[in-house]
Amino acid sequence: MGGFILSGSQNIYRMAQITQSLAIRLAIFKLLPLDIQELKEANLLADDPIDQLIHGFYPAIYDRKIPSSVFYSNYLQTYVNRDVPALLSF
Repeated sequence: MGGFILSGSQNIYRMAQITQSLAIRLAIFKLLPLDIQELKEANLLADDPIDQLIHGFYPAIYDRKIPSSVFYSNYLQTYVNRDVPALLSF
């Protein structure tokens, strides 16, 4: 699915244990959802704004043709159901 290797998922539970700065050895890339102009240029923008909001803006939905209901269900399961309770107890 691409020529990239992305690693270094941050373990926020161990951040307090880190005593050494990693500033020189890392780069942070913020991968944002597609914007309206990008969708429009790729001819992927829905005619109805409500349909577009329901379908979403994440590239994987379009690139891999993942149904948005599956994508967001997985997203919620991963981040909200697992990470938020863990952060609240941290």
